[in-house]
Amino acid sequence: MAQFVDITGTALIISFLFIMGPKALLVELRGGLYFGARNDRECGKLTFFWTSMMTFRWPMMIVVVILGFHFINHLIPDLSVLNNAAVMIKTALPGI
Repeated sequence: MAQFVDITGTALIISFLFIMGPKALLVELRGGLYFGARNDRECGKLTFFWTSMMTFRWPMMIVVVILGFHFINHLIPDLSVLNNAAVMIKTALPGI
């Protein structure tokens, strides 16, 4: 069998640096970007929006993890099935 080298991660990092590197350099040479509010009132609105989004973000992530654990236990209640599947795969494909 032919052996393949997985370079997807390396290629992704190189392409990201190739595309974003010059852009970041130009932005810094120009004086940087300022993503902010025009006045104090908008600054307060942006702060409220950002904190409210962060307030909902992490509890939602925790709920997704808990639901994932629940559904995995529901879909695979007997873990010995996984061991049997591993043995069957290793006998069918001994090179793995």
